[in-house]
Amino acid sequence: MHKNTIPVKQNNASNLILKNINNLKNAQEDAFGDKKLKTSKGDLIINSNLADSKMKKKLQYTNIPKLFLYLCYRMCIDHSSDLKLEINEILTLKGQKRDYNNIQTLKDDLEVLSKIKIQNFKANIKGKETNLEDGFLFKVENIEAIESKHTKVIPVIAGSWAEQMRTNDQCAYIPKEIFKFNKLKFDIAFNILQRFRNQSEHMKEQHSDSFVLSIKYILDQVNLNVKKHGSAKVIKQIEEILDDLSARNWFIWKYKNKKISDLPFRDKIAEYKKFMVRFTIGDSILGKANNLAA
Repeated sequence: MHKNTIPVKQNNASNLILKNINNLKNAQEDAFGDKKLKTSKGDLIINSNLADSKMKKKLQYTNIPKLFLYLCYRMCIDHSSDLKLEINEILTLKGQKRDYNNIQTLKDDLEVLSKIKIQNFKANIKGKETNLEDGFLFKVENIEAIESKHTKVIPVIAGSWAEQMRTNDQCAYIPKEIFKFNKLKFDIAFNILQRFRNQSEHMKEQHSDSFVLSIKYILDQVNLNVKKHGSAKVIKQIEEILDDLSARNWFIWKYKNKKISDLPFRDKIAEYKKFMVRFTIGDSILGKANNLAA
C-alpha cells in the first residue's frame, strides 16, 4: 500500500450503490411513501420521514457517497461489522477542520445514509451471482453524541448486505485525495478506479501497466450539465480532470491510437462518448499501491 492511499472493501454491488446514491433524490415514491430507485442489481430505497427538501439537498453532493466510501475503508481497518467512524479522521480526509458547521454537516450526512436500504440486490461473489440480504446499509448508534467536542468515535454497524464483502481478505487501494474532490471529479475518478480495480489482476498476469476505457464508461452515472454549458465546455472539463489526475501521479492518459488534434466531433458529447482512452499506470501511486510499478 502506498502512503497516499487507503484500503477499501469493494464489490460490484457496493460500487453500484455508491454510484447511485445521488440518483435517489429523483427517485419515484413507492406505496409506502419511500423513494425507490431501480438499478441493474436491485433496488435502492430511502426512508422518506426526513424532510424531503433537506434530503434532496444532501443527495445533490458527494458527502453521502464519500461517507459510504469511508465506511468501506473502515471495514478493512476494523475487521468487524462494528465500525468506528473516527470524526477527526474523516474530516482530515476531506480537508476540513473540526468546527460546528462541519460537525453538523457530518451529522446530517450520517442521518441520511442511515435511512438508505437495499432490496432484492445481487452481487457477483467468487464468480457467482449472490442474493444480498435486504436491509439498511448502515445503522448509526447514538448519532447525537457527535455534537460533543469530547466525542472522537461514532459507532456504526454495517448491514448484513456487506458481510461477504467485508470478510473477503482483499482490499482495493484508492488515493486519499479523492475525498477532497468536487462532485464531477469524484464521480469520474471513482469510475476510473473501479475499472482499474477490475483490471489489476489481469494486468499483473499479462505483465502490463496499462488498460483501456471508453469515455462512455468514464462518464457512467456522471451528471453532465451539457444543456447549460454545451458539449465543448463539458468535454474540456473532462480533459482537465484527466490532466489533473495525471499531474497527481495517478496515471498517464491519452486517447487510444490518436492525438487530440486527430479526433473529430470533440465538440459533440454523444460522439465523444465513443472515444477510447488508454491509462498507463507505470510508476504511479496506483502502480505502487497495487504492486504494478516496475
